[in-house]
Amino acid sequence: MKYSIGTKISKTRLSELSNQEKTHLRAEELYLIALAIDVDPGEMFMELHQDLKLPEE
Repeated sequence: MKYSIGTKISKTRLSELSNQEKTHLRAEELYLIALAIDVDPGEMFMELHQDLKLPEE
């Protein structure tokens, strides 16, 4: 995984994020990964969490 070098996120952690659905992505990890793949971190966040909604009152 070439992105582990650029992000300083371990290969093990990247593997967990890729393969385990219940693994939670930390904000700093999202930011570093987005920078490494040349994607806007805000857009990446919105794409990953587009299903979240505020509860109706």
